[in-house]
Amino acid sequence: MAKLLGVTPKAHKHFIWIFFVTFDRRPVASLWIGDTLHYLNQLCLKSHLHHGHPVILYCTDDVKNVPIGVEVRPASDIMDISSQRVRETSASFWSNVFRYKMIQKTGAIWIDCDAFCFRPFPEDCEWIFGVHGLRGALNCGVVAIPQAGPLMDMLLDYYDNPPDYAPWWGKKQCEKMDSLPKDLPQTTRIYRAERTAFGPQAFTYFTKKAGVFDQALGVDALYPVPFQLNDVFYDPHSRPEGWFTQNTLSVHLYTNGIKPYWANNPPLPNSFAARMCQKIGIDPVASMAGEPADIEPETPVESPVPPPPTAGASASAQNATLRIEALEQELKKKGRQAKRKAQNSWADGFLEGVCGVMRPGDLALDLGANAGDVSERLLKTGADVIAFDPEPWAVDKIKARLGDHPNYTFHHAAVGITDGIVRMYRASNFANNEKNASVKSTIISGGRMIDESEGKGIDVPVINFVAFIKTIIEERGQIAFIKMDIEGAELDILQAMDEANLFQNIRCTVVETHERKFRDLRPRFKQLREHFEGKYRPEHVNLNWK
Repeated sequence: MAKLLGVTPKAHKHFIWIFFVTFDRRPVASLWIGDTLHYLNQLCLKSHLHHGHPVILYCTDDVKNVPIGVEVRPASDIMDISSQRVRETSASFWSNVFRYKMIQKTGAIWIDCDAFCFRPFPEDCEWIFGVHGLRGALNCGVVAIPQAGPLMDMLLDYYDNPPDYAPWWGKKQCEKMDSLPKDLPQTTRIYRAERTAFGPQAFTYFTKKAGVFDQALGVDALYPVPFQLNDVFYDPHSRPEGWFTQNTLSVHLYTNGIKPYWANNPPLPNSFAARMCQKIGIDPVASMAGEPADIEPETPVESPVPPPPTAGASASAQNATLRIEALEQELKKKGRQAKRKAQNSWADGFLEGVCGVMRPGDLALDLGANAGDVSERLLKTGADVIAFDPEPWAVDKIKARLGDHPNYTFHHAAVGITDGIVRMYRASNFANNEKNASVKSTIISGGRMIDESEGKGIDVPVINFVAFIKTIIEERGQIAFIKMDIEGAELDILQAMDEANLFQNIRCTVVETHERKFRDLRPRFKQLREHFEGKYRPEHVNLNWK
């Protein structure tokens, strides 16, 4: 077991705690694509050190905030990882490919960077992988398998020589893949047809084919808390330990599914995340401020033990309470999802009505066109459509989809109230989920979950939209429809259009406003809404588009 034997102070409010330890357990290893670890990833990596496991982190970039004691190696020691291919897929996709190549070359236990070590892995266990979730499927967040054998051969052959279709697919997945561009790499096409086709789905299929599926550990061993309930790690009134058993070795924190508040703020006191940071020795506040995060752990270092039952209450009663609380949270989540679906249904119906009255020769403008869903529906009416979007990811998609349409004009540009060049920022999770994150790209600073760190922005052209539509109105007399979803830039444009009395020449305008994304702009958005509600009918100018 790792023990703290000495410290070296540094000119900082924290001490840098240096470990002089002998790691006498099996090594564990992981991959990091990017240049900065979140405090939860620091916590999980360091938790393995504290149980005596040497930890190796293979990196594609120069990561500055790796916990002390973790050995950093270049990812190229195992395989080359192309940044272009990462953009085509995701970091998690490459982790799936990297995992088995690393095990084959080193024999280390694979751990995801969000797998928290609760107890040390057994020395005499050749197979370590397990069931997860409420449906009992396999996951591959923690994996130890023989370096050579049928399972390893099948997995590597699947990645190195991808088939025409994943062997477990049905007709629907095959048809989806057939619709993808044929010039993409085969692995990319398979991934885009089914995101889990190189992760849990593949691992489950090949363990069954190799006849080793029954080596899987129970759900309580590696994934005791279901993915759907991972809020319990951050709630100070919940005790995830109620899900743990004497068999629990690792606890998966599922950081890919973490809610924005938990991702962007330090953990609340007495939450599992906060308690484990204190026990293992990570300062989340310092980490999120970009400062050294290693601090003195609680000593002696040992496996965290669930608190004893409250007087008069049995452990089973406590577990039942935890499950009730978790289900209540899940019901609230379902309620929010239902509300969003209702809003989307309203927007879809509204657009259907707009398309029903448009005719050939009408003009529609699509601001924030993204992949072209709205543009395509408008074009089917026979109308002329002019679209704008500054996001390069969306530009490629929309040009491939609609670029040859005779009634379609696309501007690879942002819209604003001046002409020029402006810096566009992307969502902080863009590298992991380009499709969903691309709709969040913005030219307005200060947005929630937007990465404005140095070197992350992209310079894009911006068109003075007010001047643009004045010219259009002079040429054509009237604009039939404008859809505006431009991530905060709508505020200045709407005010300028209103002051210039331009809405009198536009039959219908729908806008998605983004006051929730830009806290500092909320007073202005509120004032704008009150003014527009008093001046324009909702079927003329509607600010509730979703």
